[in-house]
Amino acid sequence: MKPQRVSIIITTYNKPDELIFALKSLLNQTRLPNEIIVADDGSHKETGEAMRSFCKEREVPIPIIRVWQEDVGWRLARSRNNAIAVASGDYLIELDGDCFVERHFVEDHLYFAKKKRYVGGRRVQVKKRLKEKILKLDEAKITPFTLGIYRRFYAIRSLTLARLCSKERPPKENEKVSDNFRRGIQGTNFAFWREDAIAVNGFNEFFQMWGPEDVEFAQRLELNGATRFIMSQYGLAYHFRHSKAARASENEKIRPNTPAYLESLESESRCKNGVDRAIEHAKAFVRPEKGFVQFDF
Repeated sequence: MKPQRVSIIITTYNKPDELIFALKSLLNQTRLPNEIIVADDGSHKETGEAMRSFCKEREVPIPIIRVWQEDVGWRLARSRNNAIAVASGDYLIELDGDCFVERHFVEDHLYFAKKKRYVGGRRVQVKKRLKEKILKLDEAKITPFTLGIYRRFYAIRSLTLARLCSKERPPKENEKVSDNFRRGIQGTNFAFWREDAIAVNGFNEFFQMWGPEDVEFAQRLELNGATRFIMSQYGLAYHFRHSKAARASENEKIRPNTPAYLESLESESRCKNGVDRAIEHAKAFVRPEKGFVQFDF
């Protein structure tokens, strides 16, 4: 069974230029998503103004929804739950706002979509100088031979290679959980069924620092019976490389040592502090047929 409706969820925080470039790439798809939801973790007014201007300047055939929450620190997990609660798609594809995608991105994800499967894709890293050039010219033509990228193997789109290189990845015996999931899962270029996310109560809102909310979420999906699938050479995404966010934890070692993370290793699949909060609030949301709308949490 293939998805009937696809929602793209883009996380953002105060990067309006990069976000608008991401939106352009998503509106240039061979298979348009049914909606785009921008999960905004408290950006200043410039982001909302940029989105409104973007939608006014062109015919936008689908809803572009900004779900915004107050900036009281790093609350990415909560922001993602806001977007999941509002989403009308049965299949959700996540991106970061500093990423853009090749024009077959949605089509490629749907090729590998399967019930009780979640998909982790790859991304090409774009260096600062090339990023500045792309944003200035307002276009990106990236091949595996483009200067200013690395992980360039992931810039090759080929169905033959995708069939050979993409595969299900069950946990290896005696492998640390953090190593097991980190090698295949990041919160960007990441797709899952909405019903699976609701079943595990979405992302764990305990996490109010940089990571590992994506790893912990993926583990609970598997505890609930979902299978991990690593997609390569299909669903191409490009990431504007940057230094670590100022709001992120200065000590990355805190991530695998947080109590919630350790507890999750032997816990139930459903977290305590998750998307159910946002679902209740989202009952007041009125979805547009197309164009821009904002909904605050």
